[in-house]
Amino acid sequence: MTAEFRAKFLREIREMVGYSQGNNGLQKSRITKDKKDVQEMTDLLLNSWLNPFSDESQPLASISTSAVPSPDIALDLAKAYLSGEEAYQGFKNNRLEPDKPLVKFHDTLKKTFTSMSKAKTIKKNEGEETVIRADRNLFVRMIIIAESRQLHMQEVLQHPLGPQPSSLATSNDLLRKSIKAQLDRELEKLLQPTAEIPSPSVYVIDGVALVQKLNVSDQMTFGQIADFALSRVLQESGNSRRIDIVFDVYNEISIKSAERERREEGESVTYKNLTAGQKIKQFRNFLRHGQNKNSLITFFNDY
Repeated sequence: MTAEFRAKFLREIREMVGYSQGNNGLQKSRITKDKKDVQEMTDLLLNSWLNPFSDESQPLASISTSAVPSPDIALDLAKAYLSGEEAYQGFKNNRLEPDKPLVKFHDTLKKTFTSMSKAKTIKKNEGEETVIRADRNLFVRMIIIAESRQLHMQEVLQHPLGPQPSSLATSNDLLRKSIKAQLDRELEKLLQPTAEIPSPSVYVIDGVALVQKLNVSDQMTFGQIADFALSRVLQESGNSRRIDIVFDVYNEISIKSAERERREEGESVTYKNLTAGQKIKQFRNFLRHGQNKNSLITFFNDY
């Protein structure tokens, strides 16, 4: 409780006697390490996590899992500051300021925020349910049981703590995402870039990536979006004799299904038959649903 004041006194004493610990942050090795850390964090946000600094309009979601909270949890997060202030006032009025505190200082605090994580439940034979969370307390209990039964920890730790291995699934029962950009970089190492593109040439475009890069404003029609996409294709292809636009295939059963279901959580509207004069609001939310992407691909081909 007094750590803040002790650190302040220590800092003032060092200034009084002229003692300086030096600035290690300006050393060349430290600068190189910091640049590497920043680059790794940037790659993580751009390629694996949800980028919170993007200019694109996106719904409230978890940065690491891209999971969209329910309306109740979203409202709870929006009121986080007020809830924290209310909890602080209650802590101060009940534990700190009164001569005879109403609540002991070290008593457990009331839970303030709602959690998005899913609890693991195991049903007993009697019909009762016991909640088991894969946290460090469970790990400690497992070690104690293993020691009392004279089990070897190397054998015990070969088994996962949850229903799925942590290398494949997160603690929320969501499929763990892989960083596809790493595979791209490895494939690029096998290619030799050419200084000039031979003629005639074929230009291949990732259709979904093209759509994602479009700067679509509100109240634009699907016809205007298609014209905008076509102009981008002709601009980027240069003097190519042939242009191939390749779109993803959205199969219902695939390894990508779990990721798509996670993106489609929350409020999302699906469209089937698109028309050229139909306007679209919140284009990013529209692209979150696989069925909408299929409808957009069909409309592009017909248009």
